Amino acid sequence: SKIISKKIQRLEKGAQPRVVDLFCGAGGFSLGFERAGFKVLGGVELDRHAAHTHASNFHGSLAGTPEYEAHRKPRDIRETDPLKWLGEIG
Repeated sequence: SKIISKKIQRLEKGAQPRVVDLFCGAGGFSLGFERAGFKVLGGVELDRHAAHTHASNFHGSLAGTPEYEAHRKPRDIRETDPLKWLGEIG
């Protein structure tokens, strides 16, 4: 497919592989991916405290921006539109 080909070309040029963490909690899985060389785009988490912690752990440099607030927002995966969410987190 065209999309997969585009992703492979991106990686072949040396770009970091990207990942989103679903049911992310505070970010243990995200941390593993980060240490393996992946870029953590964001995490989807329903629990407010866990979502805030994940945002702080992985996107703290964005503090005070609308993107950071989007990372902090708890989300129900059943009601989250993936493309809209990616747009919100930048």
